Amino acid sequence: MLYHHRTGEWTQDSEGFWRDSDGYYVVAAGDKAQGSTFTGSKGECKVYDSGCAAGTTDYYTGWEFFCITDIWRMGVFTEL
Repeated sequence: MLYHHRTGEWTQDSEGFWRDSDGYYVVAAGDKAQGSTFTGSKGECKVYDSGCAAGTTDYYTGWEFFCITDIWRMGVFTEL
């Protein structure tokens, strides 16, 4: 599970993804400015952290110990 000092301000959707009060998916992105918004694989995202490699988007979730292929097999993402 990714944790941020603002996690208490967000809510989890039915799939376990953290969403902010404006409905954006909460993400970390190494190559985007904090506070910027963009359309990601799940929908509209807002960058709250930069702790990942450039070209990577980390969605904040309530899950633990899942890798992207496990999530794909579960049908959460339709493409890798």
